Amino acid sequence: MPEIAEVKREVLKRIDQMPNISQQTKDKLYDAVAKAHGMGRLLTVSFDTLLTKISPEQIAYMKSRWERPQIQQHLEDPTLVLVILGYADKQGNDQRNLQISNARAEAVMEALRDQLGVQNVMHVIGMGGSNLLDPNELAKNRIVEVWGVLP
Repeated sequence: MPEIAEVKREVLKRIDQMPNISQQTKDKLYDAVAKAHGMGRLLTVSFDTLLTKISPEQIAYMKSRWERPQIQQHLEDPTLVLVILGYADKQGNDQRNLQISNARAEAVMEALRDQLGVQNVMHVIGMGGSNLLDPNELAKNRIVEVWGVLP
């Protein structure tokens, strides 16, 4: 997995952005990040405006990325936990963006499980509307990130 200190900084940015969770929960997540033996972004799936379903082309893309040796090596560890973060851009209202981001993350989790046969523990988090990834180009914020975490 990539340089752990840099990755942990990226993960902490995402924890700071999580909507609808208490500071106590965020503190637990900060602690888990500090204790993690490894983590990294394994996959990113892009979505068009308002879409939450995964196309056959996206499944093929996911499969090609997932079959890379460096990802397969991580998946061999049964303790690897997958954290699936869904995002929407900042257009529209917050509640709708949260629904869209959660539906996108759920769709990716289902594809990983049902189409790619992933059996690792997976957690889905809808991040709502965000410009975390690119404040100037909305399309870059309409994604789902799949992170691998070794506790």
